[in-house]
Amino acid sequence: MENQTFTVSGPSGASPVSTSDTDNTGSRSYTVSGLGTTPVNIALFPASAVSNDEDGIVTFDVTGTAPNEVADGIGETNAVIEVVQGVAVGGDTHVGAGETPITPTNGSITFTVDSQFFDEVVPVVFVDADNDDQLDVAADGTPQEAFGVAGATTYLPGVAAATTTLVDDVVQYVDKDANFFVADGARFNYAEGDTYSYDTNGDGTTNQVITFAQWETALSVGDAVDSGAYSLNFQNSFGIDEDVSGTPTGLMAAVGDFDATADNTDADDARLTWTAPSPANGLIEDYTVTVYDDNPAVAGCQTGTVASAVGSTGTATTVDVEELANDTYCAVVVANTLAGNVSIASAPVFFTVAVTTVDEDAPIITDVTAVRDIGAGTAAAPEANGVLDTGDQVRVQFDEAVVLAANTTLTITDEDGTVAEITRGANATFQLSQNGQTLLITLTGNPLVVDFAANLTVEYPADITDVAGIADATGNVLVVEDENGAPIADQDVTINVPVV
Repeated sequence: MENQTFTVSGPSGASPVSTSDTDNTGSRSYTVSGLGTTPVNIALFPASAVSNDEDGIVTFDVTGTAPNEVADGIGETNAVIEVVQGVAVGGDTHVGAGETPITPTNGSITFTVDSQFFDEVVPVVFVDADNDDQLDVAADGTPQEAFGVAGATTYLPGVAAATTTLVDDVVQYVDKDANFFVADGARFNYAEGDTYSYDTNGDGTTNQVITFAQWETALSVGDAVDSGAYSLNFQNSFGIDEDVSGTPTGLMAAVGDFDATADNTDADDARLTWTAPSPANGLIEDYTVTVYDDNPAVAGCQTGTVASAVGSTGTATTVDVEELANDTYCAVVVANTLAGNVSIASAPVFFTVAVTTVDEDAPIITDVTAVRDIGAGTAAAPEANGVLDTGDQVRVQFDEAVVLAANTTLTITDEDGTVAEITRGANATFQLSQNGQTLLITLTGNPLVVDFAANLTVEYPADITDVAGIADATGNVLVVEDENGAPIADQDVTINVPVV
């Protein structure tokens, strides 16, 4: 009772139902201690609405919106409270409501609970401090008013009447040790000698004969079942139309390079693994993992955009989700049964893909323009002579930012075969723009001729046929010709006659 204020002692477990108002077969008595003089309410809750974890922390399903959350399901039971402090109270599910709480005697209260119908119920005692006839809770279901709970009791009905027939009736309770289930408010016993079938078409008809072992594997609360006319003494036939399995657990994600693509070695894949439901509570065919783009502004997982949905191979409990973009994701897994039903989704797992992309592309020249042919003139009054020489300017554009070596050199070849070099700091200044994508070259001397066929001048138009000392920030070197001397595609390397 880690977060309980009071101790509520009494029986728990299975109990037969009472058959009438005067039959006390199913009556259960409880004692609440540690109350002092504080008046309290007593209310019955569906057992499914109350959780008690391994550390003894009790929480409730929640209804309402902040800051007015309350415990969901109060009084929504077939079971009733019959007696409080030795006095009959008329069979209610919430006693002490309406600003008339129950006052303890010598610090304790006694009460009894009974039911004439199938039910799974938890008695709860609490102080209704704000007189709203509700148990106030936090957003996580933790009570915010003093309280105590008893153990859950299951009220089990009698055996179904002979010739009773089930048609898509929902299973309410299963006891596989005692070989019976509850549906339509009645108990049905089954045995190995009975016949069993299963809907593998997903059309509401049980078309596939299954074994007793398969029947027990599949049978669980929430399934829809059929039966022939029920017999108390002879062989029976049962079928499962809808088979909702248990929920997969322990979903984990590992990010890495799991795909089989040889040219993609990035860690942009996620390997999801989980544990199969135990017990299976279904004939599981396979699993589906759904990966969502995580939306940090919205609580939960299944609220973002679906990034990928991957099915398992048979009942394998691992899948790889490949080539995800850099982002934060969450994933859930569900089990799919042979009947076509889907389990409740697992608890989500969150993971992040953060691939650092390595730039492996070399820069290229996108445009070369002779912006000044000074000739015999001046910078202010150029007199074009069609020769690339002292005072001329050439502008080079790149597709990305580049860095220059101290002795960056461009090799120029004109149409009559003259080959010359323009070198930073030797016969030219190199001025790189702030964004690193535009280079302005101003010749401070004539290009250095290293080979010629007809004359020693470099005439327009001329091509940049080699580059040394230009690379991008990651070290990819600019190249204008391949190893065979052919121009690299998509580059503009021709310095045309400038327009004066």
